[in-house]
Amino acid sequence: MNIVVMGPKGAGKSTLGMKLSSFLGIPFVDTDKVVEELHARREGGSLSCREIFLTLGEEKFRALERDASKEAAAFDYTVIITGGELMMDPNSRKILRAGNILVWLHAAQSVLWERATRHGVPPWLQGEDGEKIYTDQTTHREDVLQPYADIVLDTTSGAIDEAATPPRTCFWPRMRWGWAPAGSRGTKSPTPGPWRNCSAFPTVTGW
Repeated sequence: MNIVVMGPKGAGKSTLGMKLSSFLGIPFVDTDKVVEELHARREGGSLSCREIFLTLGEEKFRALERDASKEAAAFDYTVIITGGELMMDPNSRKILRAGNILVWLHAAQSVLWERATRHGVPPWLQGEDGEKIYTDQTTHREDVLQPYADIVLDTTSGAIDEAATPPRTCFWPRMRWGWAPAGSRGTKSPTPGPWRNCSAFPTVTGW
């Protein structure tokens, strides 16, 4: 069983995922890094996901993402931080849904836009319609992916410690005795009791 963190750019996936990893004492993996490592093993060199996308084209890049999903799914008792369009692909989503807990991070659109452009507006969002394009994209992703989530967290306030506390409280008793020690990702451990029995955790939590 893994914890799969989903959400739009700017929602805080990496920050919250690493906090959960630290709180629970389990490893974390970023699927963007897995994509980059897979490409490096197969093709050599060291390229970012953006560079790989531009080099391979979308079709081959999505196939690489699916392979990365399979590799990530082989881990156990790991926080999996998903990047890019990976979870929008039905095959990748099916791979990472099986036997895992899916967490969706929500934030207000104005907050997402501010975070996404804090260090400059990406080239594809420059122009008068940039914010509308971004809003339409993030809204569509939320409409598609949030229904798959077991847990929804609101990170609008940016208080990541606060947002991570309820899942920490819920997951800890069920994961502490079965997790794979750091460095042993991919080693299957005993399956804990159903996490949904955790009365301390509501399905949707907002701050």
